[in-house]
This record gives sequence, structure tokens and C-alpha cells, in this order.
Amino acid sequence: MRPAKALSLLFITTLIALFYVNLQVEQIKLGYQIKKKEEIYGRLLDQNKILRYNNLALKSPARMEKLLLARKINMEMPSRISFLVLEKKQSNTVLASALDKGKSFILGFFTVKHEAYAKTDR
Repeated sequence: MRPAKALSLLFITTLIALFYVNLQVEQIKLGYQIKKKEEIYGRLLDQNKILRYNNLALKSPARMEKLLLARKINMEMPSRISFLVLEKKQSNTVLASALDKGKSFILGFFTVKHEAYAKTDR
């Protein structure tokens, strides 16, 4: 073999070897990143379970009863008069009915179709 051909073959082989080593290094780095993210995921799952338990414990009727008794808050059932009746506003009903008829299909994406309003007698 001529020296120039041998040198070019050596150069190409070296480049291929460096490319292979680079791929192996990147694979190891990705393996470490995956392992680290799995550990974080496991910790977040454990924390989520703890927070759900705490949330349920805070909402429990027994705890609420103890809290109300400790603060001496007297609770009683609401009478029929103390309920609020929610009614639709007329202008939104007209707009919603126009949208339901298909007059403006694109406008339907940018408008609120149903809303609830509380009517109080105060």
C-alpha cells in the first residue's frame, strides 16, 4: 500500500472510532439522565400520595366536627328560604341560541356559551 492510502485509511478508521466512542458516551449520559428522572418521578409519586392522604384527612368529617366544636361554632341545617336560585341572564341566552343555530361557527370558539349568575335579594 502506498503511504497516502494507508494514512487516509487510518484517518477514516480513527474518525469512525471517535464517532463510535462519542455515541457510547452519549448513551451513558442518557442512561444517567433517565435514572435521575425516574428517581425524581418516584419521589414525586410518594409526595403525591402523602399530599392526597393529608388532603383527605383535612376534609374528613370527624376533623371538621372537632374543629367546629373547638371553635364553638354552632351549625344548623339551612332553611328553604336561605337557598339562592340561579337564573340565566337574557342577553347570554340570545347569544347562545344564535350560536346554536350555526349563524357564526367561528364566533362560537371565542364566546362563553353558558354562565351562571347568583341573584340575591339584598
